[in-house]
Formats: sequence, structure tokens, C-alpha cells
Amino acid sequence: MKQIITQHGWGLNKYFWDDYKVDFLSNNWHWQDNERGYFSTNSYQANWIKSESKKEIRMTLCHSFGFHLMPKKILKKATHIVLINSFNNFLPLSNKRKFILRSLKRMETKIIKDEPKNMLKEFIYIDHLCQII
Repeated sequence: MKQIITQHGWGLNKYFWDDYKVDFLSNNWHWQDNERGYFSTNSYQANWIKSESKKEIRMTLCHSFGFHLMPKKILKKATHIVLINSFNNFLPLSNKRKFILRSLKRMETKIIKDEPKNMLKEFIYIDHLCQII
């Protein structure tokens, strides 16, 4: 059995994967999207389907900060992990952990202050700058 579980990043939803999904489904992959519940959609947490297949593939696709949002139990059982525009790649190697925690704290503060649009605009702007560099 060939399975995929996806995790979108901040400010997106499961529809981010629609263009990718078509080709995989037409090639007999079982596809599940984790959904964080942004934009008034219900949240959903996928789980691997048990299989006795000898050639089993359990692939995760994670966009942006999605790798950090994906449950560890899903990642531990994955045979393949694909990172797309991974947040981790935008961080300097020195003091990486401190930088991640400080960034998450800033995001959390904006969400608590009911400023999610500002937080997402800032994140998208920084993401865009990192891609240019």
C-alpha cells in the first residue's frame, strides 16, 4: 500500500495540496490531509492505515512549518518525509533552537492579541525574502 499524509503550514489549509493530489490518486496512492482548522474549516488528524503489504510506503508531505505541526507518531512511522519550503531551512545553523523558540513566541503573542492577519503577513513577507536570498 502507498499512503500519503500531508500537513500544510501556517495560514493555509488542506486545499494547498489539490494540484499534487490528482496525480498521486490516479496512481493508486491513498491520500489523507491533516487539517489545522484555519478559515472556519474543521480540523482533522490523519492516521496511517494498517497494511500487511511488503512494499508499503508511508510518505509525509509537509509545507513550510508543517513539519513542526505534524504529530511525532505520524513522522516516526513514515518511510519517507518530504519537506517543501520548510521553515527549518530558513534558519541560521548557529542558535537555531533559540531562534525557533523566539519566532514561535512572537507568533503566539500576535495570535493571543487577536492579530493573526498581521502575523501571517509578517511570516509571508519573511518567507518571500528568504526565497529571494
